[in-house]
Amino acid sequence: SAAMRQTLQTHQVTTHSSYVRGAFSSEQPGSSSTSIGHNGDNGVSYALLSLNLQRKLGRVAMTNINSMIGNAAVGDMHDVMEAMETHWTALFSAGSTAPIEGVHPMPALTQAGAHLQLFARKHDGRILRYRSTDGGVSWQPAGDFGTAQINSGVGAAASSNGQVVYVIGRGLNNKAWFTKSTNGGTSWADWQPIRAGVFRTGAAIACSDNGQIVHAVGIGTEGHMWRTRSQDGGANWIDWTPIGEGLFTSAPAIATSASGGIVHVAARGTDWRVWRNTSLNSGTSFQPHWQPVGNGIFSSGPALAVSGDGARLHVAARGSDRCIWRNLSEDGGSHWQAHWATLPNGTFTSAPTLACDANATKLNLYAFGSDYTVYGAHSANGASSFGPWSHKVAEFFI
Repeated sequence: SAAMRQTLQTHQVTTHSSYVRGAFSSEQPGSSSTSIGHNGDNGVSYALLSLNLQRKLGRVAMTNINSMIGNAAVGDMHDVMEAMETHWTALFSAGSTAPIEGVHPMPALTQAGAHLQLFARKHDGRILRYRSTDGGVSWQPAGDFGTAQINSGVGAAASSNGQVVYVIGRGLNNKAWFTKSTNGGTSWADWQPIRAGVFRTGAAIACSDNGQIVHAVGIGTEGHMWRTRSQDGGANWIDWTPIGEGLFTSAPAIATSASGGIVHVAARGTDWRVWRNTSLNSGTSFQPHWQPVGNGIFSSGPALAVSGDGARLHVAARGSDRCIWRNLSEDGGSHWQAHWATLPNGTFTSAPTLACDANATKLNLYAFGSDYTVYGAHSANGASSFGPWSHKVAEFFI
C-alpha cells in the first residue's frame, strides 16, 4: 500500500530490536518507483535488503558472522542475485545447461611476454579460454575444453616461452584434474586426475621455465594444504603430502622460480589472514612453520607471482571491503612491506589471479567484478603503481 511504502521509506526501525537493528533508506521517499534499502548489523550477524520498485526486484541476504567478514559475503550474494536477474534467460530458459555448484571462484592467467592466456569457469562447469597478444589490451575467445567440467575456481601456469601451458581445477569427484598444451594452447591433452587426493577447494599449479618441473597444491578435506610434484611435465606425480599443520579457509596459491627449485605457497588461515610457506629444494620439504603476511584480513584466498630468481614475491587478495589489496617481499618472503596497499576504484566477487615477467616488474592482476565479468589492472614498475581497472572479457562467470 501507499501508506506502507511511505512508512518503509521514512521511518527508522526501532533500535530496541536485536534482529532488525539499522534503518531503511530511500532514494525518493514516497515514490512508487524508487529503490529502498535496509542494512542491519547487530555485531554478530549482518543483513542487507534491497528493493527496486521500478524493476519489481527484491534482494535480501544475511550472514551469521560479524560484518567485518560477513559484509563481503552478503555483498557477493546480492551481486549473484543481480547477475542472475540480468542473465536469467541464459541461465534458466528452456534448453539452458543445468548449473553445477562451484567453490572459491577465480580466473587464472598466464603471461609470456606480450602473450597472455586467461581461463575462467562458467556456471555449467565449462572452462572458457581467451588469448591476448598485446599484453592484455585486447582479448580473443579461444574456445573451451569440450565436455570437461570443473566445480571450483581454476589455476594455470606456463613455460617462459608460453608454449607449455597447464590448467588445473577440482573435478566433479573432488579430485584435482589438469590438462596440458605443448603448443601454446592450440591443442590440449585429455584431462587427468592427479593421483588419489580429494579436496575442498580448487588446486593451484606452477611450473619451471621449461615447463618440465610442475608443482601443485590443494586444500584437503581436513583443511591442511597438500602438495605434489612432477619432474617430467605432468606424466608422473609423487603422492600428495601435507605441508605442515596449518589450517586454511580458502583455495591455495603457488609460484615457483625459473628453475622450479624455489616454491612459494600461500592461503587464507582460520584467522582470515594470509599465511605463507617456502620450499628451497623443489618441494621436497617446506619450512617447519607457516608465517603470516602482515595483519590484514581477507575475504578471499591470495594470488602469488614471483621473479625468476624466486626473490621478488608479490601477493594479492580481496579484502573485507571487497577491494584487491597487495603486498611485496624483495627477499623471498622473509620481509614484507609494512602495510598492505589497496588498488583503488574497484570491488570484486572473486579471489584475484596474478602473472608477471621474469623480473616481476611487469604484472597483470585480474579478478571477477561485481557483474561477474573479468577486469584487470597492469603494473609496469613492480607494483609501485597500477593502471586503472579495465574490462577484459564480457562473458559472465557466476
